[in-house]
Amino acid sequence: AGIEPRLPGFLAALLSALGLWLNWPLGWLSNWMIYGAVVAGLARLLGANNRLQTYFAATSFTAVPLLLTGLNPIPFVGPLAVIGAFVWAAILYYKAVRLVTGLDPMRTLLSMFVPVVAVAAIPTLLAMAGVLWFLIVR
Repeated sequence: AGIEPRLPGFLAALLSALGLWLNWPLGWLSNWMIYGAVVAGLARLLGANNRLQTYFAATSFTAVPLLLTGLNPIPFVGPLAVIGAFVWAAILYYKAVRLVTGLDPMRTLLSMFVPVVAVAAIPTLLAMAGVLWFLIVR
């Protein structure tokens, strides 16, 4: 942030790389917990009778295919492994949500995709509101 480094260059680079390496799984964990809590809450609103503990216990196993994303740096094979990992994890997540909540397929998909659509729509709506505000005020 513009501060003169106080560590030797190699040590600063090592600590920076270590921080990035540790941040990757912690980011996945936080995203899974927040997304899972929202999906579990929506499933409850749609009529499911599940507890958050059993929900997280079942959906935690769906992260195993995401280990294939570590192959991303390998040319040609890496991107295919990442796509396959995300598809495999999404299918497992759907099956786990359906098993734990007992919802029908449409309500299960609805509870899974509403948070994704909301996360995509909110910045778009804010940008449109900013443009409208700029046009009206100007």
